[in-house]
Amino acid sequence: MLEIQREFLSFYRNKESKKQDEVLENLLNPKHHSKTTKLSDDEKIQIEKLFHQGLGSTKIAKILGRGTSVIQRQIKIIKGE
Repeated sequence: MLEIQREFLSFYRNKESKKQDEVLENLLNPKHHSKTTKLSDDEKIQIEKLFHQGLGSTKIAKILGRGTSVIQRQIKIIKGE
């Protein structure tokens, strides 16, 4: 039983270490674009298609690798707001 607990703790520590590594990597090399970048026409079309399929701004942002605020702005344009 003690051996199983040790294995579990080892597994958990490795998993937590990987999460910390991912967070650090995202901080050092962000995947999202800066606010000054504009959406390309292709991205606008993709956003519109995904939005009409029922996806939310967060999921669309993850799929396209963009910030949610950029996606939300484009969705407002699509809705005509």
